[in-house]
Amino acid sequence: MMTQGEKEFWSDYKANTEAAVKGGIHKGLTSLLIPVVIAAIGGITFASASTDKSLNDTDNKSVGVRSNMVLRIDHGTGCQYLETASGGIHPRISEDGLTHKGCKATGAL
Repeated sequence: MMTQGEKEFWSDYKANTEAAVKGGIHKGLTSLLIPVVIAAIGGITFASASTDKSLNDTDNKSVGVRSNMVLRIDHGTGCQYLETASGGIHPRISEDGLTHKGCKATGAL
């Protein structure tokens, strides 16, 4: 059984809580929560995009080791280029060491 003081305390607590909610505290929390949720979704999207572990043509697929290079293809000529992690671009040379890999045969020099 509650004492008279406890009853008054809980009655006041309930009244103050209801007044705060009606007065807009929940609106302030909602307006704060929306940017937090958007930031969290953005962070998750960035993390998933930056941790793509799929192997490509430049990687050692037999042991699953990435080369840290990205294969770029010039769709006009078909020539292949390797992009390094620092942004450098280099022609991809065939096994013979002389020809630019993937280039389409064109009449131009």
